[in-house]
Amino acid sequence: MNRKCSNIMSILNYEFNREIIKEEPIGINPNFAFADEIIYVKEWLITILILCIPIVNIVMPFVWAFSKGVKKSKQNFFKAVLWFFVILIGTAVILGLCLYFVFSLILVKTGS
Repeated sequence: MNRKCSNIMSILNYEFNREIIKEEPIGINPNFAFADEIIYVKEWLITILILCIPIVNIVMPFVWAFSKGVKKSKQNFFKAVLWFFVILIGTAVILGLCLYFVFSLILVKTGS
């Protein structure tokens, strides 16, 4: 009896929370478009293999980030990768310039 009440309470609690959050179950919502957006392991393995090819690994992230026929999650991933590389290159340039100026000042002060 106590177990039965516990099950009923958990069902009621779920229904109450679903109403508060306005959550739609996946199978009921006809506008649910993410099912065709799933990228399976096979597709990721092919993507990684393509990225192992020299020169192609520079071009393909741009293609996958800005093409229309690419799945949205893959597109967003490669946009994030490109932003990461922009930040990484910018940091490397700033650090390189700082080191250049520091070492040039050291050389000037030592007279070499």
